[in-house]
Amino acid sequence: METAKTQSSLIKEVGYDGKDLYVTLVPNRKYKYENVPYSEYKNLLNADSMGQYFNSNIRDYYKSERL
Repeated sequence: METAKTQSSLIKEVGYDGKDLYVTLVPNRKYKYENVPYSEYKNLLNADSMGQYFNSNIRDYYKSERL
């Protein structure tokens, strides 16, 4: 799995396994978002504001479960 620590005030770490996106939110809530395209993962990593991108493009658009 590809993982990356972030400088975001909302997102502590993100991971991608080729299909699902794993997000650790501050303080330490972990979620899995299913069937997220790789392009969304890369867009999240490259966003000027990761929190804003996550809230606008991922959070309510992909099926998720808390881990």
